[in-house]
Amino acid sequence: MCSSLRVIRAAKRWIGLVLLVDRSGMISASRGDFIGRQHAVALLTIAILCVAVLMLPWIWLAVGSLAMVCCILLVHVLASALRGDCDPALLIWILVFPLGYHFLSFPRERPLFTLDRGMIALLLFCLVLAPQRIWPRINPTLRLSAVTWCCFLLAGALSLAGVQSSQGGVRTLVEAFFFPAVLGWYVVQNFRVRENLLKIHLLVCLLAIYLAAIGAAEMWRGEDLLPLPDAGLYYAGSAGLQLLRVNGPFLSNTSLALIGLITFFLLGFLKRATSAKTVSWGRGLHALGATSALLVALMPLFRSVVLTLLTVFLLESLQTRGSVRRVMLLTAVVCLVGVFLWGSAALPDIYDERVSSLDNLYARIAQQQQSFELFWSHPLKGVGLNNFHDAAEKQTKYSTEFHGIEALDYPHSNLSAVLAETGILGFVPYLLAQILLVAAFWRIRQRGSGDSRLVWRYFRWIFLGYWLSGLNLTSGYYSDLNLWYVFSVALLYKYGVSESIAS
Repeated sequence: MCSSLRVIRAAKRWIGLVLLVDRSGMISASRGDFIGRQHAVALLTIAILCVAVLMLPWIWLAVGSLAMVCCILLVHVLASALRGDCDPALLIWILVFPLGYHFLSFPRERPLFTLDRGMIALLLFCLVLAPQRIWPRINPTLRLSAVTWCCFLLAGALSLAGVQSSQGGVRTLVEAFFFPAVLGWYVVQNFRVRENLLKIHLLVCLLAIYLAAIGAAEMWRGEDLLPLPDAGLYYAGSAGLQLLRVNGPFLSNTSLALIGLITFFLLGFLKRATSAKTVSWGRGLHALGATSALLVALMPLFRSVVLTLLTVFLLESLQTRGSVRRVMLLTAVVCLVGVFLWGSAALPDIYDERVSSLDNLYARIAQQQQSFELFWSHPLKGVGLNNFHDAAEKQTKYSTEFHGIEALDYPHSNLSAVLAETGILGFVPYLLAQILLVAAFWRIRQRGSGDSRLVWRYFRWIFLGYWLSGLNLTSGYYSDLNLWYVFSVALLYKYGVSESIAS
């Protein structure tokens, strides 16, 4: 009984300290009471945490800690967004956007909310509220590229008129073509690239590392660990020995391969842009991130990715001045060729399917013929965005073959897909927007400074990596890939045009 009374009196003293209430019930406000209150709150918090650690299951603690961190980040993001600043949200998006397709899409089958949709809505909100930045005016070439892209969006919408099932086309138009444009415009207009360069470097390294870990685990287990609705599994090799062409957390293995390739080049740029500020552990993290990005690019077993890497390494070795760097680049070329030779001996079935067999080439040629026949049947506005397969299946006259190999009834080139699906009205502004984008970066290159040369150099490799594969794949129709590609290109551009302010 006495012990219970002592506990009650001690509890009253604690409550009195916390609430600043003295024994007479009046509120006390002396300096000593305030200090005592701070100590009491701190000790009480520590005591509660100790009890929680000892009493609660560890999974509850993990979930609670994660929820607390997410709430703090959400409050910070919303507070910044109300000031027209979306930089904190964009930095978080850089790290987690691949995981959002699996964990942050609701409902599961036909999601109404996705991380990308929420991010683009927030960017539009911030573009309206954001104060005018002091960065130099966007050069007219890039503005003209943006205008022609808007014309392509209008042509894509026009192509859907009269199409029976236009839902897929509308989604492709909005998510694969409109969303990346909004993201790129925010980065160019408002994103503080130079201030956040070290953070971006760190986040991109972490992104590459966990993508490589997911891809390696999927290849080892032979299954999709983060399955998405409508995602298919593709294998290389015969029934005896098959390798899963992994897709990681994305819908398609095309997205994983090209996001890995773009990330590899982007990390090369970030390393040189932040070389003066990088600490020793940062260099180690960069090496791990670059290696991971390279593995991510190669895991889905695309020939175009290997050809892109060989092309870039050879061109870099011819243009570089340092003998050590040239030897390293040539060594990388030799290693890639060595992998091919090893694959022909150790994995003959996979090598025959992915490298030496001409059936895939014949199918691509037949597919291009089919694409042109569809275009000639609807030359002005095309058969409808994302409607190629339905249009090709409806009439047998569009069936083509080359050396006995039939067309696949799906476009296998960004250019031929846009030409067949949106006609001349869409193809001309689509192609012109790409040409004007290159011209805008060439204008940066003409400044002749070290930063401008660095920007032009890595823009070439990112552009080449995106388009060499885009000539035999419809990679331009994937929203996740387009978002990452446009973000990387816009980041390079903003770094180049903000050079005068930084100096």
